[in-house]
Amino acid sequence: YRCEQCDYDTTHKGHLMEHQRTHTGERPHKCTMCKYTGSSKGHLASHMRKKHPEYKPYKCNQCDFVGNFSRDLVAHRWKHTGEQPIFCTECDYATPCKANMTAHYKRKHPGKRP
Repeated sequence: YRCEQCDYDTTHKGHLMEHQRTHTGERPHKCTMCKYTGSSKGHLASHMRKKHPEYKPYKCNQCDFVGNFSRDLVAHRWKHTGEQPIFCTECDYATPCKANMTAHYKRKHPGKRP
């Protein structure tokens, strides 16, 4: 998919539609807490985390946990199930979330890969 107004191209139609908003100025994603509007869901989500840190859309259905990111909720859920599907080979750290394990390796075991 190629933009007719510039040299942008992509393999995803949705990405092209989002890109075209840079030319039209369309900002359909509206903040429910202020007057901010964004051209993408990602921009709105970033705005919400930065400007409204009290807004935590990811809620556990088994306890009072709330988080800003879906990965936070995924990592939290194992506390209820006891599951620890990904184990660090360098220490006793465990997480159900691959992204958390990658971050753990960068922080605790630099130069090594999960």
